[in-house]
Amino acid sequence: MRFKPSYLGIIGIGILAYLIYKAGVNNLLKAIKDINLIWMIPVLVFSVITILINAMRWRYITNTMGISLSTKDAFSMTFKAMFAENSPGKMGEIFVRANYLQKKTGIGFGKALFSTTFSRFVDLWVTAMEAVIALLIVIFLFGIKVSVVIPSLIFLIAIILFFIILKNEKTVKSILKPIYNFVLPKSKQEKASQTFEEFYAGVKSIGARVIIVSFIYDLIALATAAFGLYFTALALGINFPLYLAILAEPLMTVAVSLPISFSGLGAREGVFAYLFSLVNMPLEKAIVFSLTVFILRNILSLFGVIMIFFDKEKSKKTDQKSVPV
Repeated sequence: MRFKPSYLGIIGIGILAYLIYKAGVNNLLKAIKDINLIWMIPVLVFSVITILINAMRWRYITNTMGISLSTKDAFSMTFKAMFAENSPGKMGEIFVRANYLQKKTGIGFGKALFSTTFSRFVDLWVTAMEAVIALLIVIFLFGIKVSVVIPSLIFLIAIILFFIILKNEKTVKSILKPIYNFVLPKSKQEKASQTFEEFYAGVKSIGARVIIVSFIYDLIALATAAFGLYFTALALGINFPLYLAILAEPLMTVAVSLPISFSGLGAREGVFAYLFSLVNMPLEKAIVFSLTVFILRNILSLFGVIMIFFDKEKSKKTDQKSVPV
């Protein structure tokens, strides 16, 4: 039987179940009752701003590749693809957004997939560098033994080194092609070779300037996302300092990008459980905080689903008008 990446999501579910058991259902319910919904307004505002910045970064990457894409279309496609984040490592979102880009511009699927994948790669690369810095700061501030975080540091540094060798065509092809064939839907495997060549052609079109500009976009998104976490903490009556929210954002982003959970469930809670323990916050608060972030993200994704529905209705009406009576 062929292994499916979705099987890995069970790991995250197991972690979440363990944390809920350890915190206690009654304690979780009490923490939920303490939520002040008025603080959710700035959380949603900063979340939308973060999505817009990430969409602008993707638009910049696609434009660099010679693909014409407006900020409006990039923002719309990003929203429409958000529902697919509920997959291991959020890989489904990459394919859905690539599909929308292909239909909008008429380019090959491989080229479209590269633009969305590279946008995610840049996000991971930059976030990995931020996460390394965040871990070092956490070690310094809280006096944590370096040996405790060595596995995390090794993993993050490995991500950074991977992107350094990305420009070596022979090495990249030997590494990426098996992975690419692994995650590619079975229905598209017949065209895998051609699609991969289109994909790697995008790699060669990326220079240092694109990396730097993408890095700037990501730093801005980091700040807005951190403010979202800060106001989420206020909604729960938690004293979660802004500096800790800034440190938490890259660590959370890396964790939820790993293909070990569905939409980050379990991985996200693990990160916040650890960080909250550093400032003596109870586990139930960390879990409710993390699940609130997850739920709000999914509420925003509903707007994308509504947009898809209206697009389909509009398409049906257009088709009906074009049919001769």
